[in-house]
Amino acid sequence: MEILVTLDVLKQHSDQKVVKFPPNTLVTKEARIYAQKHGIEIFIGDKKVKEPINSNPTSSIRAVISVIGEDRVGIIAGISDVLAKANVKPMLISWTLPRQPLKACLL
Repeated sequence: MEILVTLDVLKQHSDQKVVKFPPNTLVTKEARIYAQKHGIEIFIGDKKVKEPINSNPTSSIRAVISVIGEDRVGIIAGISDVLAKANVKPMLISWTLPRQPLKACLL
């Protein structure tokens, strides 16, 4: 049976510098990034888990946010405010204002 080591699992071992798991264990990229940033070495059996190629997780996370509803002043500003508070940088903002309800898409 395979074991999956997620970020939450690895955080339970944050007080250790070396963490060993049995063979056939899978380690998520987020867990490997956390280990790298906190100086934790992960071993699967006798083999050390390689560090992730891209240790900046924010560069690989992308999402599309769609908003559909009645048009009003401040919709884009409100969404941008929520994203800014979460330290999220919109890469592209587009909107369509037909005679129907507002449809906005943020990337």
